[in-house]
Amino acid sequence: MGVGATGSVAPSSFHLSGLFLGLWYEIL
Repeated sequence: MGVGATGSVAPSSFHLSGLFLGLWYEIL
């Protein structure tokens, strides 16, 4: 679900949410 952290192609709106989720998924 963290496509914002791995995929920079995601929109700005999704990037903000994806970055947070992506970082959490990577840490976990």
